[in-house]
Amino acid sequence: MVSTKPKFKLNTNEQVLLEVQPDRKIAAYWLLKKSFVWAMVLIVGYIGFAHGIFAYTDKPILTSILILILILAGCWLWINFLRQWQWYIITNQRCILYWGFVTLNKKLIPHDRIVDIDMQQSLLERLLGIGSVTLNVPSISLNTKGKQQNLLILAGLPKETCEQVLALIGNLGASEKT
Repeated sequence: MVSTKPKFKLNTNEQVLLEVQPDRKIAAYWLLKKSFVWAMVLIVGYIGFAHGIFAYTDKPILTSILILILILAGCWLWINFLRQWQWYIITNQRCILYWGFVTLNKKLIPHDRIVDIDMQQSLLERLLGIGSVTLNVPSISLNTKGKQQNLLILAGLPKETCEQVLALIGNLGASEKT
């Protein structure tokens, strides 16, 4: 299997403090969060294909359940595959974010540019034990769907890792400002 771990050069006196990827539970979170959309897609698909698919079976309910399981399993595998292509690396000088499968994206953010760091957990994320850390970096401007934003989100991290990221970046940022 091809390694998805990014290779990068460290600056002089730079040390890696933390290397993490989104937790496997991010797949469950994404599927549950989007469950309403998935339900609508499945209902429309069921209505659209019911005559064609179920004309060859005498057990339409069992066939529906099997199709649903196959769709969810495929989505689960795809999300976990994409998760492997996402890395968050924190050094004593900067945060390095890698993401992307077809196109590799890389952001290097010096700690002194981070003005605010925040952790969020929705109810579903709390139940799954994961969360997101948001970095407010006004010196960058990511264009997402026509909107300019200054936030970088490290999503799908275990709660303990979120707290570790908060402590690391908070301590490094405080030491650089003094």
